[in-house]
Amino acid sequence: MSIPFSLYEKLERKFGRDEAVEITKMIEDFITEMRQKAETIGIEKKLELKDELTKELASKADIMLSRVELEGKIETVRAELESKIEKVKTELESKIEAVRTELEGKIEKVKTELESKIEKVRTELESKIEAVRTELEGKIENTRIELEKKIEIVRAELQTTRAELKSEIERLNLKLNLLIVLVIIALTLMNPVVAEIVKKWFGIH
Repeated sequence: MSIPFSLYEKLERKFGRDEAVEITKMIEDFITEMRQKAETIGIEKKLELKDELTKELASKADIMLSRVELEGKIETVRAELESKIEKVKTELESKIEAVRTELEGKIEKVKTELESKIEKVRTELESKIEAVRTELEGKIENTRIELEKKIEIVRAELQTTRAELKSEIERLNLKLNLLIVLVIIALTLMNPVVAEIVKKWFGIH
């Protein structure tokens, strides 16, 4: 590989033609040597990289194989567990149905017994209620008759009292009228003018 001509001209101007040629040769030899070393290193790196890639691919293959094996085992375990779950589910559903049937039978039996007891209690209570109603109606009727009798007695007593009061009032009015007449007579004898005033006041003509 040759160096750029512009670089050679600079070297020639600075160091002269002969030295410029030697320097150019040295630069070209150095570049050639570096290229060879780079190619050697590149081959080694490629081999190392190939080895690493091979190992990585092998590792990935092992991982994939292990994954496939694990997935197979997982699928097997899943199938086994699903089968067991289905079996347990069937057994539990059967037991639940048996318990439901048993409890429904007990509930129906208890319901029948309670309905019978309720009907018996209803009959007894209705009989007692009817007896109490009859008894209370009798007492109410007796009380009504007694109260009516007492009311009649009180009414008679009130009428008697009213008659007595009326008679007493009439008697008092008679006495009062007699007293007024006597007073008028006395006043007339004493003073005729006063007597007229008293007459007008009491409405006596």
